[in-house]
Amino acid sequence: MRGYWKSKPTYTWQKKHINKWMAIPAMDMKVTAKKATWNYVGYLPKGYGFNHKKYVLRMYSDGLVKGHGPFNQENSFERRGKKLLLFYHGGMITFNRAK
Repeated sequence: MRGYWKSKPTYTWQKKHINKWMAIPAMDMKVTAKKATWNYVGYLPKGYGFNHKKYVLRMYSDGLVKGHGPFNQENSFERRGKKLLLFYHGGMITFNRAK
């Protein structure tokens, strides 16, 4: 799971891919052996508390992490093929390899 990962923005209701319908902005993530740092990149919808600050998730078990996640404190990672999945309470975000 180590390396640099990127996700694409998620849009609501399968509408046109314009900033007006963005639900979750694009994210960058760097995963190391002990922690994962992430931040939102690009356009951020106003009024939802998104910012460009970097946050840290610390590994404490096989795939389980603690720290400031995108939507909750309970998060976990899973690798499926060439994709990295970040699970949070109520959903998941799919990452592709960046470097």
